Amino acid sequence: AEMADDINKLFAFFSECKMQNSKFYWDMQLDEDGVVKNIFWSHASSQAEYADFGDAVTLDTTYKTNIYGMSLAMFVGASHHIQDTLFGCALLRDKKIESFEWLFKTFKNCMEDCPSPRCVLTDQDNVIAVAITNVFPKTIHRLCRWLILKNHSEALNILYARDDRIESELLLCVNQTYTPQEFENAWSWFIDEFDLQDSVTLQNLYEIRHRWIPALFKKDYCGRMTSTQQSESVNKLAKRNFVDHQTNLHSFARRMLDIIISREAKEAAETRACLGMPITKTRWSFVVQMSRVYTRAVFKLFEEALDDCTAFRIDMDIGNTNRWIVLDMEHSEKHDWCQLQFKVLADVQKGRYECECKQWEHTGLLCTHLLRTFIHAQVEKIPPQYVL
Repeated sequence: AEMADDINKLFAFFSECKMQNSKFYWDMQLDEDGVVKNIFWSHASSQAEYADFGDAVTLDTTYKTNIYGMSLAMFVGASHHIQDTLFGCALLRDKKIESFEWLFKTFKNCMEDCPSPRCVLTDQDNVIAVAITNVFPKTIHRLCRWLILKNHSEALNILYARDDRIESELLLCVNQTYTPQEFENAWSWFIDEFDLQDSVTLQNLYEIRHRWIPALFKKDYCGRMTSTQQSESVNKLAKRNFVDHQTNLHSFARRMLDIIISREAKEAAETRACLGMPITKTRWSFVVQMSRVYTRAVFKLFEEALDDCTAFRIDMDIGNTNRWIVLDMEHSEKHDWCQLQFKVLADVQKGRYECECKQWEHTGLLCTHLLRTFIHAQVEKIPPQYVL
C-alpha cells in the first residue's frame, strides 16, 4: 500500500512536469503482476542538452538509492563548459538484460529526433554490453575508468597498502599513456617495479584493457567522458546532497529535478562569465581565434596545453613532406617508459593536421604536439573541423 501510494504521487509529479512542459518524457515497465518494475524520465532541458552534447554518454548504475532498493541509472554527459549534464534518469528493480534493453529503447524513443550516441561508457557488466549492442548497434561501447576502479577498489586498496607509490603509478599507466605501445611498456614496468605478478585483480584488469584503457581506443571519440569526473560528480551530488536509501520515489524524482536545476544555474553562470572579451597570454592569430570560439573552461585547457608545448622541440621528419617530429625536452623528469616523441602531419595548404597521440580524435581537444607544430608552421587560423 505504501509503495502504491508512492507510485501515485510519483505519477502526479510527472503530470505536473508534463503540464509545465509538454516535452517532459516518462515511461514505465510493469512486471507480469502489473507492478511497476522500471521507470525512466527526462526533463525537456535534459533532452535539449542531449541534442547538443549527446555524442558521448556515461551510464552509471552503481547506486541503490531508495527504500525499495532500486538501482539509479543516470545518463550523464559533458557540456561545452566541461560541466556534467544529466540527460535522463531511471530506477531499475533488477539488472537483467530485459530491463537494460527496455531502458535503452526508452532512452532512444525519448531522444528520437537526435542521433544515437557515438560512444557509451558503462561499468563492467556483460548484460549491459549485450543490451547496448542490440539497441545501439553502431554505438561504440567502452568501460568507464572511474567505475572500473571503483568496482575493484576493495582489492586495489589491499595492493595500495603494500607501497604508497602503487596507486599513483597505476593511475599514470591508465591516464597518462598516449599510444598502445607506451601503455604496454608502462604496465610492464609497473608490474615488475612493485612485484605485482601475483595480483589476480591486475591480471583481470589487464585482460580487458582494450575496453577501458584510453590509449588503446584513442581513435574512438569519447569527448571528455573518459576522464570520468562527470559520472563521479553527478553520482556524488545525488548521493551526498539529495537522496539516500530512505528516500521514497516521488521525493527522489523531485530531488533529481533539484540536481538538474542546480546544474543549470551553474551552467548559466559560466555562460555569463564567457560573455566578456577574453584575455590571451599570447597574440598568435590562432590563439586569438580560439579565445573567441571556445568557452572559458575549454580555452583554459587550451592555454595550459599551449604553455606545455613550449617544452617541446620540433624537427622536420626527413624525407616526409609536411611531417614533423615533436620531441619532449623534459625527458629527465619522465619514466623510462614514456614516449618522448610523436609524429605530426601538418599540411597548412590543405588545412590538414594529425598527431599520432590521437588526443584530438579522442577528446576533441588539441594536443601539445599539434600546438607546437602550429607555432612552428606559423598557422594563422585553425580550420573549423578541428574546433569541437
